[in-house]
Amino acid sequence: MSFRDFLKFNLLLFVFVFILVAKTMAGGVEEGVSSVGQNSNTFSQPDWIEQNPPSRFLDEECSFACQKIPTQNSLVRKMDNLQNPQALNDRFSVLVWNIYKGRKVNFPEEFAKLSQKADVKMLQEMFGTESLVQKFLKIPNQSWNLAVSFLMKLDVPTGVMTGSKHESQKTWAFQSPDREPFVKSPKVILATLHPFKNGQNLLALNIHGINFRRDEGLIRQVEQTKEIIAKHNGPVLFAGDFNTKNKGRLAALDCLMRDMDLKRVEWENPTVGPWPAKEQLDHAYVRDLKVNRAHLISEAQGSDHLPLILDLSLQM
Repeated sequence: MSFRDFLKFNLLLFVFVFILVAKTMAGGVEEGVSSVGQNSNTFSQPDWIEQNPPSRFLDEECSFACQKIPTQNSLVRKMDNLQNPQALNDRFSVLVWNIYKGRKVNFPEEFAKLSQKADVKMLQEMFGTESLVQKFLKIPNQSWNLAVSFLMKLDVPTGVMTGSKHESQKTWAFQSPDREPFVKSPKVILATLHPFKNGQNLLALNIHGINFRRDEGLIRQVEQTKEIIAKHNGPVLFAGDFNTKNKGRLAALDCLMRDMDLKRVEWENPTVGPWPAKEQLDHAYVRDLKVNRAHLISEAQGSDHLPLILDLSLQM
C-alpha cells in the first residue's frame, strides 16, 4: 500500500468512526422511541406543562434521532405532584447523574434508592417516554423542570431535568450556541432557584455540555450563565455532565468558573477507569457552600455514568 493510499484509508476510517460515534451519541434513541405507542403519555402530553406554550421550533434541520429543535424561549417544561412542599434545610443532599436515557436494566431500582436521599436531583440525558415519565411520577412530593435539547420521533423530548420537594422560584434555560456535528443538535443548561428555610435561595445550574466540538464550544455554552450567576445573591451549585474529555478542556473550564467565583468540588473517589484511563466527564462547582462530602457511587450499574452524591451546607 502506497503512502497516499494509506492516508486515504485512514481518512475514510476516521469518517466512518465519527459517524458511528454520532449515532451512539443519539444513543439508542430510535429503539426507545419505537417502543412508544402513538397514544403514549410522554412529556409532550398532559402531565407536562410548557412554560411558554405553544411550542415554537427553530427553522434548522437536525438528523438521526433529532427531529425538532425548540426556540430559546420554549425550552422548559414542568411537572409536579407536590402535596407538601418543603424548602431546603441549611444542610442538604444533591444527586447528579447522567442517566443514559434510562436504558440500563438497573436504572429504575438504583434511581429509586438514590432519589429517596437526595433533596435536589440534577439529571442529564432525560428521555421522555411514558415508561420513564411514570417512574418519576411515582416519586412522591416532587416538582420537576425539564430543559429540552431537542424532540425525537413522536415529539419525545430529551434534555436535562432538575427535581426537588418544592417548586423552583424561577427557571432559566440556555441552548448551546454550537451544534453537535452530524446530529446537528444543541445541548442545554437548566438553571433553577430553590428556597432555603432561612429565606435564602440556591441557584442550581444543570448542564449537559457540548461534546464533539472544540473546547471553545463548551466555554461559549457556560459563558451564557455569567449574568445570572453574577446577579444572584446567595449560594450557587453548577453541576452535571460537562463532557470534559481532555485535560485542556477541564483546565479552560476551571479558569472560567474561577472568573465566576466558583470552585470545583474534589471527589473522594474520582473515576480512573481501566487502561487507557478515562477522563471524568461529570463535575460540580460551588460558591458559598461547604462541601461536607462528595463521592461517586462506584458500584452503580444503572447508566454509563456514575451517580455523584453531594452533601452540602450553607456557609455561615
